[in-house]
Amino acid sequence: MLMLISSLYQDSVHLGKTLVDAERITEACYGLYREMKNHASDDPKAAEWASRMLSIAGEVHDIKKDNQRIAAGLSRLISDGKLGEYMSMRELGGVMAEANRNYAEALGKQVRLSFVSHTDLRVPVYALLSILNNLVANAIEALPGAGSVAVVAEEEKGRLVIRIRDDGPGIPAKYADVIFDPGFTTKFDPSGRPSTGIGLSYARQMAGELGGSLSVEAGPNGKGALFTIVLPVESLTEGEVAMRFFVVDDDRAIRHMLTDLIEDEELGTVAGTAEDGNRIDGSLLNVQRVDILIIDLLMPQRDGIETIRSLGDSFAGKIIMLSQVESKDMIAEAYALGVEYYITKPINRLEVLSVIRKVIERLRMERSIDNIRRSLSGLAADPGAGPRAVSSSGAAGQESILTAGRAHLAQMGMIGEPGSRDLLDLLQTVAELESESPFGHDFPLLKDIMERTAARRLGPAADASAVQKEVKASEQRIRRAVLQALTHVASLGLTDYNHPVFEMYASRFFDFTEVRRRMLELEDPGSPEGASPRLNIKKFLQMLFEESKRGRGP
Repeated sequence: MLMLISSLYQDSVHLGKTLVDAERITEACYGLYREMKNHASDDPKAAEWASRMLSIAGEVHDIKKDNQRIAAGLSRLISDGKLGEYMSMRELGGVMAEANRNYAEALGKQVRLSFVSHTDLRVPVYALLSILNNLVANAIEALPGAGSVAVVAEEEKGRLVIRIRDDGPGIPAKYADVIFDPGFTTKFDPSGRPSTGIGLSYARQMAGELGGSLSVEAGPNGKGALFTIVLPVESLTEGEVAMRFFVVDDDRAIRHMLTDLIEDEELGTVAGTAEDGNRIDGSLLNVQRVDILIIDLLMPQRDGIETIRSLGDSFAGKIIMLSQVESKDMIAEAYALGVEYYITKPINRLEVLSVIRKVIERLRMERSIDNIRRSLSGLAADPGAGPRAVSSSGAAGQESILTAGRAHLAQMGMIGEPGSRDLLDLLQTVAELESESPFGHDFPLLKDIMERTAARRLGPAADASAVQKEVKASEQRIRRAVLQALTHVASLGLTDYNHPVFEMYASRFFDFTEVRRRMLELEDPGSPEGASPRLNIKKFLQMLFEESKRGRGP
């Protein structure tokens, strides 16, 4: 009986996937029908296609209804309840493996199909099942008559990585560039009719919709094929979106301990860390989409109280403060500024976990109430008023670029430098120039950008000599600021070559040879290799603009 229920459960999962697929196809066909109908008066052929699309939509809808009745009966048989849309990776893999073993038997093939999961991550059933079924079924079909297919799933640095390896004939080199193209196939039925050739392209598209990728390479020792699916864990999260934290503490050990605690206990992800309050501002936290800021009270340059005061209303998330100081006045001031909880050092793991969970619960409750409030407001609003679009080339778009730019400068440890203000002014000028005439890859000359920025800063009464004097002064401030950024990034690379800030900026914003030279000088201050680094200000500004324009947070 247990085996029967287990088999019915696997069939139910696949039937649920079929229902989702049928609904999607019905909507797509109906959408095409409406589009064709709109062109029917201009193109007689469009009317014919519209009729065919509507017919297909109706037929698929009937299939979906029949399947729904079957699924309802199966659901009552198994658990008297609705099957969930999420399940653990181990459970999903078991369903996939059993179904494809049956498929291999139906094809008359002796296939050793194994599945191993090193993670219990809960994943969306239908999307993952679609991708895995396509790849595993393809691998089985590629085997000449007998062979093996191995599937391994694991989490690596915030990503779910699934590898599907077979020992079949592999993929000929001549097909490597076209294997994922829609319509490409090497399979034909006994009558010579080709397969549709959409399986692999569809699997890659599904992976892309989840924010991930699908790639293929030759298997070990050139035998068989190895498909690799890489998906960000955030895109697979069930229910609530994972919380994002930012940790500010001058004690490196505390930063690492809190990061490990948050991620090991699956409380969320740590979007970034900083060693002092002067390294962060509201723009950085907003671009990083930070929900909870954990900040130390006593820091050498700008303490926690001053930092929170400087944030003001620019940060809408929750704040947890850490401190060795137990002064009632300081604690009262921290709470008055909006701190949710005040944790006294030395840190107790259980206390920190309890506090963070309480803050997460409160934040989610507040957001739920806000959603209800917005829904009620929407009901009372004018139903005819549509959303207002904001052009990225207008003032709002330029302000968005400046916000992202400030966040990048803060991450590079230069937001407090006088030259950072000059760089933001240059960034605004570049945004204005592109709004006037998009320049694509032909980035404007640095000299022209700086002169226009200086002229705007000095006003129309300034003469040419005054503008040139301001350009030279600005250039010196910018060079000092960029040198500070280079030093900050290089120091992070010395500590941890895989530090996200180092990976993000070292090769994009600087010439990596100069980063390496600076690292050598930091290791050995007397080293001649690190002296007088060559700074490419134009490259720095161009990358700052490109990264800020696409709204990409550091």
